[in-house]
Amino acid sequence: MVLDVVGECFHIEEADSSKKKSTEALFDKVADFQDVILQEIHQAKSKAEFRSIVEKVNKMHDELTEDLNTL
Repeated sequence: MVLDVVGECFHIEEADSSKKKSTEALFDKVADFQDVILQEIHQAKSKAEFRSIVEKVNKMHDELTEDLNTL
């Protein structure tokens, strides 16, 4: 998911350089999310904890899709 967002942002920047500030903000958002979610994955011990992580990933996927669509 992270690589997909980064790739899309680069494509958007190439097509319209005026959106660079917006794409950089999205880079930061996805990188921060990756750092947090990887820590949670490493700390998770039970299926319930992993279910919660999956829910967070799915929610962020929806948010990032919406963010990309607005660019």
